Amino acid sequence: MPLQIARSNNCQTTPQLLQPIPNNNKYKHYTMFEKTLTDLVTGIRSHKRDTALFISQNIAEIKNELQSSDLYTKSNALQKLTFLQSMGYSMSWAAFSAVEVMSSPRFALKRVGYLAATQVSFTLCSYHVFILRY
Repeated sequence: MPLQIARSNNCQTTPQLLQPIPNNNKYKHYTMFEKTLTDLVTGIRSHKRDTALFISQNIAEIKNELQSSDLYTKSNALQKLTFLQSMGYSMSWAAFSAVEVMSSPRFALKRVGYLAATQVSFTLCSYHVFILRY
């Protein structure tokens, strides 16, 4: 349950546990415990002995993040996946999420989607999926 800061009349901030933030909040992409690409890279560098275990745990978290309906969360997960793909891990299972992020109206998210789409091999039973921009 996230904490929200409540302001009193004398403008001093006191942390109080308020009602949980509803899921339809437009600022829900600012979650407290979501890992960024920087956190992933520093975690990989700090886990010298059990790197494979750390990466597999992060891939499981990324799969959960890609099931979110929030495009900010999906683009953050796709950034981490494109980095892991450059290390040799497969991200072909995230092809549809890349297409979803590509359809975002925000350029920063769209850029992440197009980068992820170039890394994913779009093949379905010898048919190629073409992404057309009109």
